[in-house]
Amino acid sequence: MVKEALILAGGFGTRISGLFPDIPKPLIPINNTPFIKLLIDNLVNNGIIKIHILVGYKSDQIIEYLQSLRYFDINFIKETTPLGTGGAILNALSKIENDDFFICNGDTFIDFDLKAFYKFFLDNDRSPCILIKTLENPIRYGLVEINRDRKIIKFYQDKNARSGLINLGSYLFNKNFFNKLTHLPKKFSFEHEILMNHNFLNEFYTFESPGIFIDIGVPEDYYKANDLLKHY
Repeated sequence: MVKEALILAGGFGTRISGLFPDIPKPLIPINNTPFIKLLIDNLVNNGIIKIHILVGYKSDQIIEYLQSLRYFDINFIKETTPLGTGGAILNALSKIENDDFFICNGDTFIDFDLKAFYKFFLDNDRSPCILIKTLENPIRYGLVEINRDRKIIKFYQDKNARSGLINLGSYLFNKNFFNKLTHLPKKFSFEHEILMNHNFLNEFYTFESPGIFIDIGVPEDYYKANDLLKHY
């Protein structure tokens, strides 16, 4: 079973900052519980025993809160300057102890079965795997097209789509994948430079999750989260 996870929690949260101007996005309260605690508890329930949190904006608040919990093995990786999602991941690799690891975003909750996801990952020779979901009215998100083998064919936008498969921003990786990533800048977008790069596109498998997915990045979804996550 995969035991280690990275949480990307260094963003500025500009789209929701009007509601919580003094709080970093991972600490935004959902039914009086900081969002990051719901996320960590979900990972623990899925068998994760060590978490690396990539922090940047208002990181001291996040670190102080999580250290106060005193119930889990958390390693904080602090950015002094923003590195983008790709730079942040590469910067964290040396801290990861296991060859296989899980990545997720600090503003997204997904109710999924990590054990089944990891089995799929192993069955496909530890090729990189992405969690996806069929979503109604997916206008906020880019869509994903896959083939019969569940490999990604392309990412695309369709403002008129009533439903479609979206990338949930959560992945399983083996460290060996990153050995081939050369000539990258220190700061870059993982999504644009890796996921959407045609040189890597055929390597990514997808695993569909039917459970709850909520991204608290915009006010309307923040309000939805309070209802969807009231039993977590």
